[in-house]
Amino acid sequence: MTSELRTKKGSSPEARISLARAKGPAVPRGSVSCENVSVIPNLSVSALNSDVICDFPFKEMVDFHKAHGKEGTIVVTKVEEPSKYGVVVYSDQGRIEKFVEKPTEFVSNKINAGMYIFNPSIMKRIELRPMSIEKEVFPCMANDAELFAYELQGFWMDVGQPKDFITGTSLYLKSVREKNPSMLYTGPGVVGNSLVDPTAVIGANCRIGPNVTIGPGVVIEDGVCVKRCTILRGATIKSHSWLDSCIVGWKCVVGRWVCSINVIGLV
Repeated sequence: MTSELRTKKGSSPEARISLARAKGPAVPRGSVSCENVSVIPNLSVSALNSDVICDFPFKEMVDFHKAHGKEGTIVVTKVEEPSKYGVVVYSDQGRIEKFVEKPTEFVSNKINAGMYIFNPSIMKRIELRPMSIEKEVFPCMANDAELFAYELQGFWMDVGQPKDFITGTSLYLKSVREKNPSMLYTGPGVVGNSLVDPTAVIGANCRIGPNVTIGPGVVIEDGVCVKRCTILRGATIKSHSWLDSCIVGWKCVVGRWVCSINVIGLV
């Protein structure tokens, strides 16, 4: 199935994205595949890992990519313990020289943050087989002096694990407080940073926060306390329950007088 997304009326006719849904059985394709892909000439391609959270500085990334004029840009972020990761080594100008997997001595404290911009020419490097873009494509681009590093400012976190998702959400809410505080919930009983969808219903005498996100159609009955929680669309938290560091799934129901701590995927 193929569909097309276009920008609003009056924008450039080239500003469109073709979407193709893969057919057939789900099989591992590595971290990059060029099956059934068409590229519009002279337009860059952006990609990002779905399990990272940050402020996503897309405009700054694009400006940096255009300025250096090479084939690819990788966003990098600083970590405290680089020995746990594969690190990126690059020049003062940002040109990536090499990648070092879990270094035993200090060579860099910058790691791949999982956000990229590529020129269409990258497709020539991708074969019709499962490939690892990190291990097979990026090193070749670096050897050809075609890969640059953009240093991310502010917070970043891998949120691929549920406990890390909760921590990452807290970091995001802190960033919202600093940059766009009007987005945060200011209703009765709120403590600290929280986001609440306008369609959510919150009862009397509740304590919301800190670091809570409440999705569309959620119902929180009277006397509920939630902190460091994500409550997804359509869930119900019944009266006088107490939740700390939990993720409540879509359309799930938490009963009355429940005490739940560090529970992921309440159903």
